[in-house]
Amino acid sequence: MRLMKRGLIAISLVMLWGNAWGQAPHKAQIAFMSARNGFGEIFSMDTDGKNQRPVAAGIVGGYPAWSPDGRRIAFYSTNAIEGVEAIYVMDADGANVRLVYEGYSLEFEWSPDSKQLVAAVLRSAEERPPEFPPAKGLKADIGVVEVDSGEMRWLTEETGGGSDPTWSPDGRRIAYVTEQDEVYGIYVMSAAGVIERRLTPIPPFACHIYDLAWSPDGREIAYSCRKVRDCTKRIYVMEVELGRVRRLTDDCAIEDSHAAWSPDGKKIAVTTRRDGARNIEVMNANGTEREQLTHGANNAHPTWYAPSYPVTSVTSSGKLATTWGELKKN
Repeated sequence: MRLMKRGLIAISLVMLWGNAWGQAPHKAQIAFMSARNGFGEIFSMDTDGKNQRPVAAGIVGGYPAWSPDGRRIAFYSTNAIEGVEAIYVMDADGANVRLVYEGYSLEFEWSPDSKQLVAAVLRSAEERPPEFPPAKGLKADIGVVEVDSGEMRWLTEETGGGSDPTWSPDGRRIAYVTEQDEVYGIYVMSAAGVIERRLTPIPPFACHIYDLAWSPDGREIAYSCRKVRDCTKRIYVMEVELGRVRRLTDDCAIEDSHAAWSPDGKKIAVTTRRDGARNIEVMNANGTEREQLTHGANNAHPTWYAPSYPVTSVTSSGKLATTWGELKKN
Protein backbone atom coordinates (compact mmCIF):
# COMPACT_ATOMS: atom_id res chain seq x y z
CA MET A 1 0.00 0.00 0.00
CA ARG A 2 2.83 2.36 0.90
CA LEU A 3 4.56 1.56 -2.38
CA MET A 4 1.34 2.32 -4.26
CA LYS A 5 0.98 5.67 -2.47
CA ARG A 6 4.57 6.53 -3.21
CA GLY A 7 4.04 5.62 -6.85
CA LEU A 8 0.96 7.83 -7.06
CA ILE A 9 2.85 10.72 -5.44
CA ALA A 10 5.72 10.31 -7.89
CA ILE A 11 3.32 10.27 -10.85
CA SER A 12 1.56 13.36 -9.50
CA LEU A 13 4.88 15.20 -9.16
CA VAL A 14 5.87 14.28 -12.70
CA MET A 15 2.50 15.51 -13.97
CA LEU A 16 2.84 18.71 -11.95
CA TRP A 17 6.32 19.39 -13.28
CA GLY A 18 5.20 18.54 -16.79
CA ASN A 19 2.37 21.08 -16.60
CA ALA A 20 4.59 23.71 -15.01
CA TRP A 21 7.43 23.36 -17.49
CA GLY A 22 5.71 22.10 -20.61
CA GLN A 23 5.91 25.47 -22.40
CA ALA A 24 9.66 25.97 -21.89
CA PRO A 25 11.94 25.18 -24.86
CA HIS A 26 14.12 22.12 -24.57
CA LYS A 27 17.31 23.93 -25.58
CA ALA A 28 18.87 27.38 -25.21
CA GLN A 29 17.20 30.10 -27.25
CA ILE A 30 17.42 33.84 -27.91
CA ALA A 31 14.28 35.85 -28.60
CA PHE A 32 14.45 39.22 -30.36
CA MET A 33 12.37 41.73 -32.26
CA SER A 34 12.56 41.89 -36.05
CA ALA A 35 10.95 43.93 -38.83
CA ARG A 36 12.00 41.57 -41.62
CA ASN A 37 8.38 41.01 -42.63
CA GLY A 38 7.58 44.71 -42.85
CA PHE A 39 6.37 45.12 -39.27
CA GLY A 40 7.71 44.40 -35.80
CA GLU A 41 7.43 40.78 -34.62
CA ILE A 42 8.97 38.61 -31.91
CA PHE A 43 11.32 35.96 -33.30
CA SER A 44 13.36 33.24 -31.63
CA MET A 45 16.49 31.40 -32.70
CA ASP A 46 19.11 28.98 -31.47
CA THR A 47 22.06 30.63 -29.74
CA ASP A 48 24.19 30.05 -32.85
CA GLY A 49 21.69 31.98 -35.01
CA LYS A 50 20.08 28.94 -36.62
CA ASN A 51 16.34 28.16 -36.86
CA GLN A 52 15.09 31.77 -36.83
CA ARG A 53 11.30 31.84 -36.75
CA PRO A 54 8.43 34.06 -35.55
CA VAL A 55 7.12 33.16 -32.10
CA ALA A 56 3.60 34.42 -32.71
CA ALA A 57 3.14 35.00 -36.44
CA GLY A 58 1.16 38.11 -37.31
CA ILE A 59 1.22 39.70 -33.84
CA VAL A 60 2.87 43.11 -33.93
CA GLY A 61 5.21 43.50 -30.97
CA GLY A 62 8.70 44.20 -29.75
CA TYR A 63 11.10 44.51 -26.82
CA PRO A 64 10.77 40.87 -25.68
CA ALA A 65 11.78 39.64 -22.22
CA TRP A 66 12.00 35.89 -21.65
CA SER A 67 10.98 34.69 -18.17
CA PRO A 68 13.74 32.88 -16.24
CA ASP A 69 11.65 29.68 -16.09
CA GLY A 70 11.35 29.73 -19.89
CA ARG A 71 7.56 29.47 -19.95
CA ARG A 72 6.58 32.98 -21.04
CA ILE A 73 7.76 35.97 -23.04
CA ALA A 74 6.73 39.51 -22.12
CA PHE A 75 6.61 42.09 -24.90
CA TYR A 76 5.28 45.53 -25.78
CA SER A 77 2.63 46.10 -28.41
CA THR A 78 0.21 48.81 -29.46
CA ASN A 79 -2.45 46.44 -30.76
CA ALA A 80 -1.90 42.79 -29.74
CA ILE A 81 -5.40 42.75 -28.22
CA GLU A 82 -8.10 45.15 -29.43
CA GLY A 83 -5.65 47.92 -30.25
CA VAL A 84 -4.54 48.47 -26.64
CA GLU A 85 -1.05 49.86 -26.02
CA ALA A 86 0.36 47.70 -23.24
CA ILE A 87 2.83 45.19 -21.88
CA TYR A 88 1.68 41.72 -22.90
CA VAL A 89 2.70 38.18 -22.01
CA MET A 90 2.48 35.04 -24.14
CA ASP A 91 3.58 31.45 -23.79
CA ALA A 92 7.03 30.68 -25.18
CA ASP A 93 5.37 29.06 -28.20
CA GLY A 94 3.28 32.19 -28.94
CA ALA A 95 0.02 30.91 -27.48
CA ASN A 96 -2.21 32.57 -24.87
CA VAL A 97 -1.38 36.22 -25.53
CA ARG A 98 -2.63 38.27 -22.58
CA LEU A 99 -2.55 41.93 -21.57
CA VAL A 100 -0.65 42.50 -18.33
CA TYR A 101 -0.47 46.28 -17.90
CA GLU A 102 -1.89 49.03 -20.11
CA GLY A 103 0.52 51.88 -20.82
CA TYR A 104 3.65 52.85 -22.72
CA SER A 105 6.74 50.90 -21.61
CA LEU A 106 9.72 49.61 -23.57
CA GLU A 107 11.74 48.82 -20.43
CA PHE A 108 10.70 45.82 -18.35
CA GLU A 109 12.30 42.71 -16.90
CA TRP A 110 11.11 39.57 -15.15
CA SER A 111 11.67 38.92 -11.47
CA PRO A 112 13.89 35.89 -10.75
CA ASP A 113 10.82 33.85 -9.73
CA SER A 114 9.04 34.63 -13.05
CA LYS A 115 5.98 36.03 -11.26
CA GLN A 116 6.48 39.79 -11.61
CA LEU A 117 7.78 42.39 -14.04
CA VAL A 118 9.66 45.51 -13.04
CA ALA A 119 8.85 48.20 -15.60
CA ALA A 120 9.51 51.86 -16.37
CA VAL A 121 6.13 53.18 -17.51
CA LEU A 122 5.48 56.55 -19.10
CA ARG A 123 2.63 58.07 -17.09
CA SER A 124 0.44 61.04 -17.89
CA ALA A 125 0.05 64.00 -15.54
CA GLU A 126 -3.41 62.72 -14.65
CA GLU A 127 -2.07 59.32 -13.62
CA ARG A 128 0.88 60.56 -11.58
CA PRO A 129 0.25 62.24 -8.19
CA PRO A 130 0.87 66.00 -8.70
CA GLU A 131 2.77 66.31 -5.41
CA PHE A 132 5.44 63.98 -6.82
CA PRO A 133 6.56 65.45 -10.18
CA PRO A 134 9.14 63.51 -12.20
CA ALA A 135 12.79 64.50 -12.04
CA LYS A 136 14.18 66.75 -14.75
CA GLY A 137 14.36 64.90 -18.05
CA LEU A 138 12.67 61.78 -16.68
CA LYS A 139 9.09 61.01 -17.62
CA ALA A 140 8.65 57.46 -16.38
CA ASP A 141 7.94 55.82 -13.05
CA ILE A 142 9.24 52.40 -12.08
CA GLY A 143 6.83 49.86 -10.68
CA VAL A 144 6.43 46.13 -10.11
CA VAL A 145 3.42 44.45 -11.70
CA GLU A 146 2.09 41.02 -10.75
CA VAL A 147 1.88 39.17 -14.06
CA ASP A 148 -1.13 37.01 -13.16
CA SER A 149 -3.26 39.76 -11.61
CA GLY A 150 -2.00 42.88 -13.38
CA GLU A 151 -1.73 44.71 -10.05
CA MET A 152 0.93 47.45 -10.14
CA ARG A 153 2.98 48.62 -7.15
CA TRP A 154 4.80 51.90 -7.87
CA LEU A 155 8.31 52.30 -6.47
CA THR A 156 9.54 55.74 -7.58
CA GLU A 157 6.60 58.14 -7.24
CA GLU A 158 8.21 59.87 -4.26
CA THR A 159 11.77 59.85 -5.61
CA GLY A 160 11.37 61.44 -9.02
CA GLY A 161 10.93 58.54 -11.41
CA GLY A 162 13.52 56.52 -13.31
CA SER A 163 14.27 54.31 -16.29
CA ASP A 164 15.92 51.07 -17.44
CA PRO A 165 15.29 48.91 -14.34
CA THR A 166 17.03 45.56 -13.85
CA TRP A 167 16.46 43.02 -11.09
CA SER A 168 19.26 41.52 -9.00
CA PRO A 169 19.46 37.71 -9.33
CA ASP A 170 18.41 37.24 -5.70
CA GLY A 171 15.32 39.42 -6.20
CA ARG A 172 16.19 41.77 -3.34
CA ARG A 173 17.32 44.85 -5.26
CA ILE A 174 16.58 46.77 -8.43
CA ALA A 175 19.14 48.90 -10.26
CA TYR A 176 17.88 51.76 -12.42
CA VAL A 177 18.82 55.10 -13.95
CA THR A 178 17.70 58.29 -12.23
CA GLU A 179 18.78 61.67 -10.91
CA GLN A 180 19.02 62.32 -7.18
CA ASP A 181 20.21 65.64 -5.72
CA GLU A 182 21.23 66.72 -9.25
CA VAL A 183 23.48 63.68 -9.67
CA TYR A 184 22.54 61.46 -12.62
CA GLY A 185 23.60 57.84 -12.79
CA ILE A 186 22.85 54.23 -11.88
CA TYR A 187 21.24 53.80 -8.48
CA VAL A 188 20.08 50.72 -6.60
CA MET A 189 16.96 50.43 -4.48
CA SER A 190 15.41 47.64 -2.49
CA ALA A 191 12.60 45.66 -4.08
CA ALA A 192 10.30 47.74 -1.86
CA GLY A 193 11.49 50.98 -3.48
CA VAL A 194 13.88 52.32 -0.83
CA ILE A 195 16.93 53.95 -2.46
CA GLU A 196 20.13 52.44 -1.13
CA ARG A 197 22.96 54.18 -2.99
CA ARG A 198 24.39 55.47 -6.25
CA LEU A 199 26.56 52.93 -8.06
CA THR A 200 28.17 54.91 -10.85
CA PRO A 201 31.22 57.09 -10.17
CA ILE A 202 30.18 59.30 -13.10
CA PRO A 203 29.77 63.12 -12.86
CA PRO A 204 26.32 64.47 -13.73
CA PHE A 205 25.39 64.07 -17.41
CA ALA A 206 28.87 62.94 -18.47
CA CYS A 207 27.28 59.80 -19.89
CA HIS A 208 23.75 59.01 -21.05
CA ILE A 209 23.00 55.52 -19.71
CA TYR A 210 20.61 52.95 -21.17
CA ASP A 211 19.70 49.26 -21.07
CA LEU A 212 20.84 48.02 -17.65
CA ALA A 213 21.34 44.25 -17.29
CA TRP A 214 22.41 42.61 -14.01
CA SER A 215 24.76 39.65 -14.46
CA PRO A 216 23.53 36.18 -13.38
CA ASP A 217 26.13 35.98 -10.57
CA GLY A 218 25.06 39.37 -9.20
CA ARG A 219 28.54 40.88 -9.38
CA GLU A 220 28.22 43.16 -12.41
CA ILE A 221 25.79 45.33 -14.34
CA ALA A 222 26.15 45.78 -18.09
CA TYR A 223 24.81 48.91 -19.72
CA SER A 224 25.08 50.96 -22.89
CA CYS A 225 26.41 54.50 -22.67
CA ARG A 226 26.76 57.46 -24.97
CA LYS A 227 29.28 59.85 -23.49
CA VAL A 228 29.04 63.59 -24.11
CA ARG A 229 30.96 64.49 -27.31
CA ASP A 230 31.65 60.80 -27.91
CA CYS A 231 31.04 58.97 -31.18
CA THR A 232 28.41 56.33 -30.42
CA LYS A 233 26.78 54.02 -27.88
CA ARG A 234 29.11 51.44 -26.36
CA ILE A 235 28.75 48.61 -23.84
CA TYR A 236 30.23 49.01 -20.38
CA VAL A 237 30.30 46.66 -17.38
CA MET A 238 30.38 47.92 -13.79
CA GLU A 239 31.27 45.98 -10.67
CA VAL A 240 28.35 46.39 -8.28
CA GLU A 241 30.27 46.46 -5.01
CA LEU A 242 33.42 48.33 -6.06
CA GLY A 243 31.96 50.60 -8.73
CA ARG A 244 34.82 49.90 -11.13
CA VAL A 245 33.86 50.29 -14.78
CA ARG A 246 35.37 48.74 -17.89
CA ARG A 247 34.42 49.26 -21.52
CA LEU A 248 33.66 46.14 -23.54
CA THR A 249 33.17 47.64 -26.99
CA ASP A 250 35.32 50.34 -28.53
CA ASP A 251 34.61 50.77 -32.23
CA CYS A 252 33.22 54.10 -33.43
CA ALA A 253 32.08 52.46 -36.67
CA ILE A 254 29.40 50.45 -34.83
CA GLU A 255 26.86 51.13 -32.09
CA ASP A 256 26.09 48.55 -29.38
CA SER A 257 23.08 48.52 -27.05
CA HIS A 258 20.61 46.22 -25.25
CA ALA A 259 23.15 43.92 -23.60
CA ALA A 260 21.70 40.55 -22.55
CA TRP A 261 23.70 38.07 -20.45
CA SER A 262 23.56 34.37 -21.18
CA PRO A 263 22.18 32.52 -18.13
CA ASP A 264 25.65 31.13 -17.33
CA GLY A 265 27.18 34.61 -17.51
CA LYS A 266 29.78 33.62 -20.11
CA LYS A 267 28.28 35.43 -23.12
CA ILE A 268 26.58 38.75 -23.84
CA ALA A 269 24.21 39.31 -26.74
CA VAL A 270 23.83 42.87 -28.04
CA THR A 271 22.01 44.91 -30.64
CA THR A 272 24.64 46.17 -33.08
CA ARG A 273 24.09 48.96 -35.59
CA ARG A 274 26.61 48.59 -38.41
CA ASP A 275 26.39 50.31 -41.82
CA GLY A 276 22.84 51.45 -41.06
CA ALA A 277 21.54 47.96 -40.21
CA ARG A 278 20.71 46.61 -36.76
CA ASN A 279 21.46 42.98 -35.96
CA ILE A 280 22.04 40.63 -33.03
CA GLU A 281 25.64 39.79 -32.19
CA VAL A 282 27.08 37.65 -29.39
CA MET A 283 30.45 38.08 -27.69
CA ASN A 284 32.30 36.69 -24.73
CA ALA A 285 31.58 38.44 -21.43
CA ASN A 286 34.97 40.16 -21.71
CA GLY A 287 34.06 41.64 -25.12
CA THR A 288 36.11 39.28 -27.30
CA GLU A 289 35.14 36.97 -30.20
CA ARG A 290 32.08 38.70 -31.62
CA GLU A 291 29.72 36.70 -33.84
CA GLN A 292 26.82 38.09 -35.86
CA LEU A 293 23.69 35.94 -35.57
CA THR A 294 21.13 37.80 -37.69
CA HIS A 295 21.42 39.45 -41.09
CA GLY A 296 19.04 42.13 -42.24
CA ALA A 297 17.95 45.71 -41.72
CA ASN A 298 16.24 45.68 -38.35
CA ASN A 299 16.80 43.01 -35.70
CA ALA A 300 17.16 44.13 -32.10
CA HIS A 301 16.70 43.68 -28.37
CA PRO A 302 17.87 40.10 -27.61
CA THR A 303 16.70 38.16 -24.56
CA TRP A 304 18.17 34.81 -23.52
CA TYR A 305 16.78 31.57 -22.11
CA ALA A 306 18.56 28.30 -21.30
CA PRO A 307 16.97 25.14 -19.80
CA SER A 308 19.88 24.69 -17.38
CA TYR A 309 19.14 28.03 -15.72
CA PRO A 310 18.68 27.27 -11.99
CA VAL A 311 15.12 28.19 -11.02
CA THR A 312 14.19 27.70 -7.38
CA SER A 313 10.93 25.89 -6.76
CA VAL A 314 9.24 25.79 -3.35
CA THR A 315 6.52 23.36 -2.36
CA SER A 316 3.15 24.60 -1.13
CA SER A 317 4.25 23.92 2.44
CA GLY A 318 7.19 26.29 1.95
CA LYS A 319 9.54 23.78 3.58
CA LEU A 320 11.21 22.13 0.60
CA ALA A 321 13.22 24.06 -1.96
CA THR A 322 14.68 22.40 -5.04
CA THR A 323 16.60 23.63 -8.08
CA TRP A 324 15.06 22.54 -11.37
CA GLY A 325 18.38 22.72 -13.18
CA GLU A 326 19.86 20.22 -10.74
CA LEU A 327 16.83 17.93 -10.93
CA LYS A 328 17.16 17.76 -14.70
CA LYS A 329 20.79 16.68 -14.41
CA ASN A 330 20.04 13.83 -11.98
